[in-house]
Amino acid sequence: MFSTISHSIFLAILLLSFALQQPWSLVCGAVLCLVYVFMTWRNTSVSVDLVIGFLILLLISFIPLFRQDHGFVPVFYLFSTIFVILAANSFSSLPLIQLRKCLEIVFWLSVFALSCGIVVYWGTPEPLSKVIPGSSTNGLPSYLIVIQVALSIAVFLEKNKLPLLPAMATLVIALFGIGRGSIVVAFLIIVISFFVNYFASSSLVEKNESTRRFFGFVMLVLMVVGIAYAGYFGFVNSLIEQSKFSAGLLDSHRGAMLSDYLSKMEGWSLIFGADYTGTSIESTYGGNPHNSYIRLHSYYGLFGLLFIIFSPFSLFVSNKAFIYKSVIFLLVSLVLTRAATDPLLFPTLLDFFYVLYFFLFWKYAPRKD
Repeated sequence: MFSTISHSIFLAILLLSFALQQPWSLVCGAVLCLVYVFMTWRNTSVSVDLVIGFLILLLISFIPLFRQDHGFVPVFYLFSTIFVILAANSFSSLPLIQLRKCLEIVFWLSVFALSCGIVVYWGTPEPLSKVIPGSSTNGLPSYLIVIQVALSIAVFLEKNKLPLLPAMATLVIALFGIGRGSIVVAFLIIVISFFVNYFASSSLVEKNESTRRFFGFVMLVLMVVGIAYAGYFGFVNSLIEQSKFSAGLLDSHRGAMLSDYLSKMEGWSLIFGADYTGTSIESTYGGNPHNSYIRLHSYYGLFGLLFIIFSPFSLFVSNKAFIYKSVIFLLVSLVLTRAATDPLLFPTLLDFFYVLYFFLFWKYAPRKD
């Protein structure tokens, strides 16, 4: 049986395989998931929900086999995604405490590695873009958000509260990444975490903790006042000028790519997806749509897109307690929002964590009374 360290090493290598963004590393990541499944299958529980989802995925993924717009890539991701789903199911079969510890180890290891990169490349305009050659400055914070949400869900299911320190660490890393999407989503995670811990989850905790929650809320108010005070002296303005917020909240380049792709939508391509021919995605950005949903639709058509968009709503058709449905729905929605401006999911190796969100909910969220 794998130890906590062994499972953590698996997560760390999987994350690194994706972060390197090399064809060989992505193949290694998919193979790693398959090996992990075979090595842990004795302790893995298979649910009916997994089988049904598996069959739906197979039906959807037949679509790219009849289109050659992207060559072998969609077919590779078909098998890669299957391995990722099976690996996520195996990992979610761990005891919740052990699972949470594994996520904590990998999260803080990632924060430490990124912090070292910031220190090493301190003084450069975009220090995080130097950590991994070819990576974007806002890419690594995005990956951290995906992991941190998995950790938040695991902690919430175990302790009935959301972790604040990891959320704050994610925001700090996002600020150094200077990407608008990561900063906004990381900040919203903190806001939701404070709200859940000091208000929404009051029915889940002992009454003698109400005083601690009140003072926690006071600390939040003081933090906001402190930020406003710092902004009065120009610190926040300086931060905004250095980040991509200086160009506005919306990215005109990503908007142009989305507009180009939507212009190709007609009967057949709307249902089965379109290629990037004749768009700025191909001519200017080397086939990178900078949008998980454009790539998902292009590979697997409308069926794959709708499957992902409606996946968070599946939480509400379960017989779990409403507060767990609501909190996890909010967290998953933030990840889906972040995926709209970077191709970090659908399909990638990070889908492991996205699928894990749902496995954790189905396996560990308490039923409603």
